Amino acid sequence: MLGNTNTMKSPFNVTSYTDKFIRDQQAATGADALILDPSVRSSHPTGGVVDSFNIRGFPINEGNNGEFAFEGLYGIAPSYRIFTDYVERIEVLKGPSAALSGIAPNGGVGGVINVVPKRAGEDLTRFTAGYGSTARFGGHWDVARRYGEGREWGVRATGSLRGGDTPIDRQSETTGVGSLALDYQGERYRSWLYLIAQTDRFDAPSRPFLMDPQQPNLQVPKAPDGRLNVMQRWEWSRINDQSVLWRNEYDVNDQVTLFADVGGSRTNVERFFGLPTITSASGNTTSTPQFFGLSIDRHTYDGGVRARFDTGFVRHAVTFQASVYHDVLHRRTTNGSQVSSNIYSPTVAPTQFANEISDRPRLSDSQLTGLSIADTMSVLDERVLLTLGVRRQGVEANNYFANVGTLLNSYDKSATTPVVGLVVRPRDNVSLYANYIEGLSRGDIAPSQPNVSNGSELLPPHIAKQYEAGIKVDFGAGSQPPLAPSRYRRGVANWWLGAPRRPPKRRYVG
Repeated sequence: MLGNTNTMKSPFNVTSYTDKFIRDQQAATGADALILDPSVRSSHPTGGVVDSFNIRGFPINEGNNGEFAFEGLYGIAPSYRIFTDYVERIEVLKGPSAALSGIAPNGGVGGVINVVPKRAGEDLTRFTAGYGSTARFGGHWDVARRYGEGREWGVRATGSLRGGDTPIDRQSETTGVGSLALDYQGERYRSWLYLIAQTDRFDAPSRPFLMDPQQPNLQVPKAPDGRLNVMQRWEWSRINDQSVLWRNEYDVNDQVTLFADVGGSRTNVERFFGLPTITSASGNTTSTPQFFGLSIDRHTYDGGVRARFDTGFVRHAVTFQASVYHDVLHRRTTNGSQVSSNIYSPTVAPTQFANEISDRPRLSDSQLTGLSIADTMSVLDERVLLTLGVRRQGVEANNYFANVGTLLNSYDKSATTPVVGLVVRPRDNVSLYANYIEGLSRGDIAPSQPNVSNGSELLPPHIAKQYEAGIKVDFGAGSQPPLAPSRYRRGVANWWLGAPRRPPKRRYVG
């Protein structure tokens, strides 16, 4: 909602990971790029099919809707994993952000991981060959050109092919990524078009371990050798993603800019594997392979106006924005036969084959709408900045019986979330900041069970509240602040106090 904002003038804790940092780290995915961030922890094992995280202790991207933002918008980025081929910068905003970005599709309140895509700048031609893991080879290309008398037209094409065995036993992975960014930079009108396609194929993919829910006193066994894999060689995962985003800006005059964005994505998932459940302190596991056919269609639209004007000695930067996000999920599942193994001595089970059924009944659909307005007021040549804003968020959702497609229950709620941010800059390279902001998660639907008195009741949205204060210091390019290397990026250090309050527990009356 606030557009492009200088880090030192933002009242929030934001860390940026640039393309150069990502290449120096040899980070192939978003999870690889964020591994050094002290506030971000990957919650999915290496060699898995999903990039999911905890930011300040709250889960992000742990569902099927996808919670990566792309150019600040949900519903564009691939649902499960971000490959860095098309990434110019990854931004991590710590803390809830319902007023800034709207409610996250899965209701995450810990923060926002935003992907800024590559676009044409200086002419570039880069080809890279790579080798890694046990026997994994690949190549990457990155080509950019600008055309026209004023170099107003830009084209950038990136992509890669990788494949081979990973360091994890039995496991192999093949990935293909392609992206195209087109842009026009006129005197008053600017436009960008992004196209992304990627495929991600695993044999014996890693999955997180579950503890047997029937044994509440079961102790967690010691971790095994990281190379061992209880997944069978015949278990597999195939995920294909296509994404498109068209962005537009038009300057009515020097003070007023109109903007509008439209885009969407489609994800197709076919997989056959189980979730290993630990059943004893000695590391025994059981797993029931399941064929899982899933289609995810998402669309997003947003538009608004940005205006800058003065009232006396106060300078205003006002934004009004309206947005709509819509998703539809279709799913079919079928089960195989149970497999027993051990985390310290994995077994080789007889081969099973997926019972693939092409028909996919509707599983869920949702629509998130928002109206927001914000004003950043500044005085003393932007030495003091105060941001006030509010978003009215609507949430509509329908859930359907699995493998049947008939309506189970519906949800239609709304909530208002404010934001207040203050920045004081005593020096050009020092900022003191504070904020109050809220996160929003859709309410659950109480389960329909005999011992639940409010079965199928729609619960209201959950709100998480954050009070935060901190200091930012810019030490300049090439210099290091007096902090551990994992605590700074691009020469900017952040100290923060406070964390979001945990949302209220989801209570079922039973």
